[in-house]
Amino acid sequence: MLNTSAARIGLVLLIIGFAANQTASAANSTPAQQQSQLAQLQQHSVVSGDFKQQRQLRGLPRAIESSGRFVFWRQHGLYWETLQPFYQATTFTVDDVIHWNSVEGPALETGPEDPVQQYVSKVMLSLFSANLETLDKLFESRWRSDESAWSLELVPVRAGVARVIQHIRLEGDQFLRRLSVDTQSGDRNTMLLDNIT
Repeated sequence: MLNTSAARIGLVLLIIGFAANQTASAANSTPAQQQSQLAQLQQHSVVSGDFKQQRQLRGLPRAIESSGRFVFWRQHGLYWETLQPFYQATTFTVDDVIHWNSVEGPALETGPEDPVQQYVSKVMLSLFSANLETLDKLFESRWRSDESAWSLELVPVRAGVARVIQHIRLEGDQFLRRLSVDTQSGDRNTMLLDNIT
């Protein structure tokens, strides 16, 4: 079963990955292609879709699977909702992080008094909004693209991140479609995004 920490890590990595393509250095793509693809990613004020997540943990014979949906509304926040195998959701805004354990109401709300959650929220919203100065400090990036698709590999440059993450690989077109995170412990977290509007 996925726990709340694993879901949050997956979400943070998804968001880092979603926006990181916008700061990547060129590898097999032209600046015009990158600018065109960046413009496609940035043109949407509301992005919603479904996700399927597979976590392959070292030592476990089967992957752990979850699925749900997400909504990003520029300048308002991000809602990430896991529906299977159990319900759990998080809303990230500029001022708050709200964790939902049921559809009846918030289970835990963290505000400005929780600096770690506030930092995570700020980074995630900045990434979805294409405010990407933070990523340049955390990752070396390798961008590949053609006219219709792109991929990006992120390799941590900071020791703290590199202790946990080996690399992150993203693939997409006008939207992020696939995210794969390999950890130093040998685990792999893969998210597939679909039905994006």
